[in-house]
Amino acid sequence: GSMPCAGGVVGINNGTIYNCYNKESIVISSGQDEYRSGNCGGIVGRNERYGIVDSCYNIGNVTSDYGGGNAGGITGSNCGKINNCYNAGSIKGKNDVAGGIAGANWSYVPTTPGEISNCYNIGNVSALSIAGSIVGNNSGTIKSCDNHSNITGNYYVGGISGYVHNGSVINCNNTGEISGLGA
Repeated sequence: GSMPCAGGVVGINNGTIYNCYNKESIVISSGQDEYRSGNCGGIVGRNERYGIVDSCYNIGNVTSDYGGGNAGGITGSNCGKINNCYNAGSIKGKNDVAGGIAGANWSYVPTTPGEISNCYNIGNVSALSIAGSIVGNNSGTIKSCDNHSNITGNYYVGGISGYVHNGSVINCNNTGEISGLGA
């Protein structure tokens, strides 16, 4: 089956979302199917390859109860472009991955990285596995982003990204407190 996606504005985006905000809580729950993957975000659940999210903000709390879920203040999962956005909500990936802007930032193909630029996070982020203030799990590009909140996780925890593989982090700043709880 397809992955469930929940967003404060749009579930799945392959177009343009501009100048929107969310102030409500977003929760995606696995029920009995704890091993499936789900994406939830304050603005969009999953931002696709041609998706653009620009000048949006989230102040609602975002929680993923999924076994392999991605929770993010702006988007759960990103393959497109996110620019000029901020998150002030509390982001919780109860079982897996959480990021203040995106839970996961992917490269669609090596020449088309998901890109997050000119964003900032002031919401606390926590996850059982991977937590980052801007992105939890990153293989795309993060540039000119700032964090001013607390980040906690068990395994991979970072002031900007919890885990980076074949991705890049450029011109970013963190002033938040980082806590890795260990296994």
